[in-house]
Amino acid sequence: MPVEDRGGDEPPPFVVVVQGPPQARSGGHLALNTLAEQRFAQVGKSTLIKSLVKHYTRHNLHTVKGPVTVVSGKQRRLQLVECGPGLENMIDAAKFADLVLLMVDGNFGFEMETFEFLNILQVHGFPKVMGVLTHLDEFSDPTKLKRVKKTLKARAGGLLVAPADAACSTASGRRFTTAPSCST
Repeated sequence: MPVEDRGGDEPPPFVVVVQGPPQARSGGHLALNTLAEQRFAQVGKSTLIKSLVKHYTRHNLHTVKGPVTVVSGKQRRLQLVECGPGLENMIDAAKFADLVLLMVDGNFGFEMETFEFLNILQVHGFPKVMGVLTHLDEFSDPTKLKRVKKTLKARAGGLLVAPADAACSTASGRRFTTAPSCST
């Protein structure tokens, strides 16, 4: 008896992995004492995923639990996955990612987890990588902001084989927008 194909003609979704440092930077534990420590411990991975879902679906996503699939066109689906903080999560994400969004805190710079993840990506085929600089709205001096962006972009260019893209973004409240002046 023949078995009918139920898969359809849809291609698999384009997998976008959002990777950034874990929530706690000191000691590896999530117990943060002050409100200031909680603010600087977040780089915006979930906020970016929520904003992308809002952009494509016009609906709010309150919490990110597991992979989120959105329809971005008639024949294209995007699957947004937040990479966990552990090394085993980074290895798994490197195996199935089509695009990686590296979240980098503009105030703190690159962290060890980012370098580890880039090395893992090189071993597993190196998908497309795009850096996203966050917390740039906290810089009050435009010359310092320009210098930090230039330094981080040069450092990212030295790490990657292919030319890297960078998106400079600001997070105001729950909205995530692209900064108008991303050029260095």
